[in-house]
Amino acid sequence: MPLCQSEKRELYYYPLLHCYFGEDYEPYHYFQLEEKRGYLEKLNTVDKIRLCSSCHSGHLNYIETCPDCKSANIEEILSLHCFTCGHVGKEQRFVKQDKLQCPNCFTKLRHIGVDYDRPLERYQCRDCQLSFSESVVRVRCLSCFHMNETSE
Repeated sequence: MPLCQSEKRELYYYPLLHCYFGEDYEPYHYFQLEEKRGYLEKLNTVDKIRLCSSCHSGHLNYIETCPDCKSANIEEILSLHCFTCGHVGKEQRFVKQDKLQCPNCFTKLRHIGVDYDRPLERYQCRDCQLSFSESVVRVRCLSCFHMNETSE
């Protein structure tokens, strides 16, 4: 049976394989090969882990990225939508003396849903300046820093 050891790159340690092949042997390729050859078969799933497509490490970080340039250097921009004139802008531009006021038509915004609302969350990439409503989740390997797509 495998032992979960988070300090290991592949997260699971196989003591029996270690006895036969030594410390540096990677079980990932061994299991694939032996299954193809018909020497091993899958019986039950104990756990599912995701591995880096480059180095097969299980130490992965799921991050939101820019859909255009793939940078993780993005910021969430809180914005407001004035119902009177339709202006949409950054929330900080609507704040005047601790009250909300539209910077375009100067209407005082008192009640959310009546005077104004908050549009979908918006993001802006600090690298390419793209504004977007949905980021793309990508996976950065913490062992080799390869950027993986979630489908990989």
